[in-house]
Amino acid sequence: MNPSPSQSGGHFSVADIGAVDLWKNYTAKIKALPGVDVPGKLFLNSILGLNGMEVSVNCLRAGCAMPFYHKHHRHEELYLFLRGRGQFQVDGIVIEIQEGTALRVSPEG
Repeated sequence: MNPSPSQSGGHFSVADIGAVDLWKNYTAKIKALPGVDVPGKLFLNSILGLNGMEVSVNCLRAGCAMPFYHKHHRHEELYLFLRGRGQFQVDGIVIEIQEGTALRVSPEG
């Protein structure tokens, strides 16, 4: 079950999405991929009422990969890696990532 805003005001909204270790329990549905559920993913847009950015949290098990390549038409994406190590591919370039890596991808990426 997705969390709900726990507090909001005229210029803010707050949601408790739980500890990082619990993020693996979320499952997201992707509109562009009917019937595909993505484990360990939670979109925050509707929960927080976002309208100028897209934000999600993701938890991938060791050795797993995101099951699809994609790009956005309007928004940049910012990835903040909190734990682990791995690889991220943009424009055919493989980038080594680790705990503490911050990665921005433009809409064209």
